[in-house]
Amino acid sequence: MLHWEVFNSNPAGRCILYIARDISVNRIALPLAKADGTKRDITFTLDQLGNNRDMYTLMKDILERFTFEMICIHKK
Repeated sequence: MLHWEVFNSNPAGRCILYIARDISVNRIALPLAKADGTKRDITFTLDQLGNNRDMYTLMKDILERFTFEMICIHKK
């Protein structure tokens, strides 16, 4: 189980989580958008957030770190 309160405990963690969510949602929405203005807004947002992780990558990184920590704990 992931402890979401870790992300919510500081503004930086909360921003990372929300940006990852926004990127993921916008990637899903882009091919479904019908209006040109909406497509432009989504594309602009994705461009602005492009250097950040999406939810998949963020969760993968968290799970890898968690797994590594659990391995280290069990080796002690």
